[in-house]
Amino acid sequence: MSVVLALLGISILGNSLEFFIGFLLFFVPLRIFSGGYHAKHSETCFLMSILTYTIFMFLYKQNLELYKNMGIVSLTILAILILLKWAPLVNENHPLADDQYKRNKKIVLGILAVDVLLFILFYKMNYSLASGELLFILLVAIFLIVAKLEKSLPV
Repeated sequence: MSVVLALLGISILGNSLEFFIGFLLFFVPLRIFSGGYHAKHSETCFLMSILTYTIFMFLYKQNLELYKNMGIVSLTILAILILLKWAPLVNENHPLADDQYKRNKKIVLGILAVDVLLFILFYKMNYSLASGELLFILLVAIFLIVAKLEKSLPV
């Protein structure tokens, strides 16, 4: 909860409440059910969350029409394919039972389907939150890739 309040404060200071709402709507549900990188210490998690959010909020504010960039759209399509293949990623810090894994897989598919439909709607409306949506999907995929790489590296 303290992370969410800190991110809300950053959004208020950065005059970017729309980005925060997009974060809650698009990033949080997808991240919860996709899994991905989990820091070993809560302090690391808190600082990484703040830093990552701030960087992506800055990218969003500087590029409100990012959703019109076909390179970013293509990267997001690749991110969706990665999420469809690897999510949910089982992590030793956050284990899943078999039935929970299957359930989360279906939920991720549903969330991505809704995200794609909303992106199309936002794109047609020229609504800049479409840019945030792309960034959030990319960010979830990045966390998934980092966790996958971390699992494959020798300790």
